[in-house]
Amino acid sequence: MKKSKDGSLLRINPTEPESVVQKLRWGKGFSTAYKPSILVNTGRIIVAQTVAPSSETQVMADLLAQNLNLSGYYPDTLLLDAGYLHDAVIAETQKYQIRLFCPENSNRHSHRKIYPKSLFIYNAEQDSYTCSTNHQLSLKSTVAAPEKTRGYRVYGSNVVKKPNVHRPKVGEK
Repeated sequence: MKKSKDGSLLRINPTEPESVVQKLRWGKGFSTAYKPSILVNTGRIIVAQTVAPSSETQVMADLLAQNLNLSGYYPDTLLLDAGYLHDAVIAETQKYQIRLFCPENSNRHSHRKIYPKSLFIYNAEQDSYTCSTNHQLSLKSTVAAPEKTRGYRVYGSNVVKKPNVHRPKVGEK
């Protein structure tokens, strides 16, 4: 049975709460990260580009509109990575009868053993996050900005994590 990391802490940039906060190289602090997206044609020429603070799936309509403005038509086919597999992307491609090739979400996050921020809904009035099981993450502390990075907020929950219970394998006593 895999052990999982405690997902009760979540870092949020106080000036840009929708952006992703990522650890910098060599463990030297944290900084706001953005998700760039580009669309290229079959000749590998960039036909659309944009940058989103937290979700690459939210930019598909903008990318397709840029492609339409540049080329005069929507692409026949889109080949996307697993990060784009989302209902909004599927709906957008169906709207324009675009064939979509996109693998199911990979388990690339599972080795990190944390809960991705995308699983939580932010409530600005309460300054808290809620997960799909209605557990809340509330503000625990604010970390001042070090010299070369921005400050961030640490959110946590009061949910008690169940201890890992060893279950014997078949044939084990």
